[in-house]
Amino acid sequence: MSARENETIVAVAQQRALEHPEQNYVIFLEDGDDQETFLTYKQLDESAKQVAGSLQHEGLTKGDRVFV
Repeated sequence: MSARENETIVAVAQQRALEHPEQNYVIFLEDGDDQETFLTYKQLDESAKQVAGSLQHEGLTKGDRVFV
């Protein structure tokens, strides 16, 4: 599936998590040179779902805005 077929960045990230779950999405560099921590598409998707669940638990619904 290409990015054009998806309407949101969320949909693109979810698709990438399905297609390439272990591929790195972000590499954090502690001192600018050494690779210290990685975040995979799967981890990103799981974290986003946890945040969404927490927001729903607080009473937010689709379309509500939050400051992150």
